[in-house]
Amino acid sequence: MFRLLCLLTVLGCGCPLDSGMLFPRETSSREVKELNGLWKFRADMSPNRNQGFERAWYKARLEESGPVVDMPVPASYNDITQDSSLRDFIGWVWYEREVLVPARWVAGDGTRLVLRVGSAHYRLTWLQWVNG
Repeated sequence: MFRLLCLLTVLGCGCPLDSGMLFPRETSSREVKELNGLWKFRADMSPNRNQGFERAWYKARLEESGPVVDMPVPASYNDITQDSSLRDFIGWVWYEREVLVPARWVAGDGTRLVLRVGSAHYRLTWLQWVNG
């Protein structure tokens, strides 16, 4: 089982992606695992928007850092809740999800794993941690 922690921040808006990967398709030589669904979510509401890094939220389960909510992915977190502070929030947001992957994906035989982010519609920074 992998614990996948993703960190996003919107740096600007209206900047279309100018490059990317083709949409992945399942084939005889490629397996696809969808990560859509509910993820643990937390916005860094600290005054400097840096508490997540300063307190190393990525080193433990996100819920150990403070309150989290279940957030559907794909979705726009700004439109999900009725909380105006989250609706208007700009800054670092953290997503976490535990994922079961086939053992052959991590067998150490040089298998290449690619994480494709399909719903990033603004300019953003994406960082991820797998198992810490």
